[in-house]
Amino acid sequence: MAFLSDDDWRDLLREIHDKQVIPIVGPELVTVPDSVTGQTVPLRQSLAPALAKALRSSFKADGDPAGAFDREMGAKPNAGLNEIASAYLLAGGLPKRIYSEVSVLLDQVCAPPSSALLDLAGIQDFDLFIAGTIDAQLALALEQKRPGFRRSDHVRAYDYKRPIDVPENLEPGFVYHLLGNRQTYPNFAVWEEDFLEFICGLVKHHAQLERLFLLLKTRYLLILGAPFTDWIVRLFLFVAKGGRFTDRRRDDVRASLTDQPERLGQPLIFFFDQVVGTTRIIRGDPVDFVRELASRVSGRVLSKDQITEHVWGYDSQATSNVVEIYIHYLRDKIDRGFLQPNPRPLIRTVRGVGYTIKD
Repeated sequence: MAFLSDDDWRDLLREIHDKQVIPIVGPELVTVPDSVTGQTVPLRQSLAPALAKALRSSFKADGDPAGAFDREMGAKPNAGLNEIASAYLLAGGLPKRIYSEVSVLLDQVCAPPSSALLDLAGIQDFDLFIAGTIDAQLALALEQKRPGFRRSDHVRAYDYKRPIDVPENLEPGFVYHLLGNRQTYPNFAVWEEDFLEFICGLVKHHAQLERLFLLLKTRYLLILGAPFTDWIVRLFLFVAKGGRFTDRRRDDVRASLTDQPERLGQPLIFFFDQVVGTTRIIRGDPVDFVRELASRVSGRVLSKDQITEHVWGYDSQATSNVVEIYIHYLRDKIDRGFLQPNPRPLIRTVRGVGYTIKD
């Protein structure tokens, strides 16, 4: 599947290289093996039946045979966390029980981070990651991929009762949980009303979250799997980008949303594709998109100017001819020195663009 045109890929990779892109990690990238089938499924999907079972048991412990809960659930064998939480509350359940049971289930997650999270964490030009989930899987991936990254030092979570901003120094990578996490118990988002509360809380605490809002507004937002439903996605982007979508030029695309069309829904796709045009809809599986993104980053083409800046510094007086000379030296050592006769060249020239490394 062609996610983007060659020109759009080149623009995105340039923005990433300049540290101007913030990946927003949705639930589709956070996957675990299903306990029954063994197939890889999103963690939220894996937690749903376990949460339903735990909440049903809580009714029985309180002297109710869970009839009210089962009636509200109806025939929903594949109910998600939102439907389960709604059914539980409609049946008269205590709200705090939802968060205590989810906390227990999160503590029991022992799966390693998914390959998609590892691929994403391995893209070194990402310095800030926004987590749209409440689990620790993204941080675990960064611990594996980023030397010096520690969950104790490089992870923060928004709590609408105790807001905390992102730090100035984002090295060696930083995770900000937009919807809370296990450490902000019981203040984290499980279902739609929670999402709304957190987005409204962000608006309320704009002054306390000055650096976060500055980064969200000025950088390109790469949303990888919708973390919310249709209308909450629109509200989040409205808040993050600081106002009406139609106040900006249609060609000023400063965000993209990658997901399957059936998960996004036609109204959301129509709104962004046809009405406003400032958020690009990238149709397809977010996991596949991250895999291709990581592949393209690893084989990224660097211009002579970019190489000059990396090697000699921004204010260097080195000319493009200097770059050509050193590329020639490298080819003598690598392509014509250490490898077997007539090897496939490791350093490739991309005519009119720059150089890349292909293994």
